[in-house]
Amino acid sequence: MSRFLEVYEAMIHRYRSDKDKGAFRSGLLELLEKATEEGNEAGKRFLEARIMHLDEKHEEALAAYDEVVSRFGEAEATEVLVLVAKALVNKGVTLEAQKKVEDALVAYDEVVSRFGEAEATELLEPVAMALFNKGVLLKAQKRFEEALAAYDEVISRFEESTATELLEPFAKALFNKGALLKAQERFEEALAAYDEVVSRFAEAEATELLVRVAKALVNKGYLLQAQERFDEALAAYDAVVSRFGESTATELLVQVAMALVNKGVLLEAQERFEDALAAYEEVVARFGEAEAAELLEPVAMALFNKGLAFESQKKIEDAL
Repeated sequence: MSRFLEVYEAMIHRYRSDKDKGAFRSGLLELLEKATEEGNEAGKRFLEARIMHLDEKHEEALAAYDEVVSRFGEAEATEVLVLVAKALVNKGVTLEAQKKVEDALVAYDEVVSRFGEAEATELLEPVAMALFNKGVLLKAQKRFEEALAAYDEVISRFEESTATELLEPFAKALFNKGALLKAQERFEEALAAYDEVVSRFAEAEATELLVRVAKALVNKGYLLQAQERFDEALAAYDAVVSRFGESTATELLVQVAMALVNKGVLLEAQERFEDALAAYEEVVARFGEAEAAELLEPVAMALFNKGLAFESQKKIEDAL
């Protein structure tokens, strides 16, 4: 991977994590200045498009992405073709923002048709993302079978891959497949998808992959709970806490908190009020002083549910 792409990918990764739009825009402008100085025409035009995209100047961004594709689509250098592929993916995202669904699907399909047989991982990553985005878009349109087909294509294309860049879209597709199957009440298939996420990525090092594992376990627990398979549901929630309870990553701690809240709800429904109160209290003890906004909601839920559980317990004791 070229130094230009390394820097760009690092900025994208940081932006996905901290959501600091201002810092991301400043970084893009700095990289644009460097690309201009170095005569990197493809990089320059791509970054100009990306900044327009970020500023929600959709028509200008689309024109710039199209220019990247038309000017550099026949290049031989992989690092230039990567920008073409990314331009097409971003074009699809921009079209989605304009609610131009069919045009967005065409853009995603073009990524696959142009680069689906590439050997370079840098080119296959946009292919995976295009297919994943296609699945998400189709699900939003309630075109469920087509969405499943898109997720399955990500899975079948990249299930043998060992490249870190391809494992994240693979894990996301597998997780989303489980969620979609659950929504269709295909519960056993959904559980199988969640179990596959866990079995494949439980030992991963990347936080992004571990988040999928944690979410899969939480969703598995919720689904088992709905099926009144209570012991299995509790085991799934407990697995989240035991696996990720000591993590420092906020994304994982949110799943720990949600697993404990769900565990409390389950125990409360079984009138195991002491155990339910203990689960809610653990949420508060672990995360009550947390600064991350994402943890405030499960703490609030735990406090609210704790009050209800206490009242329910008191009513039963008074009746006795």
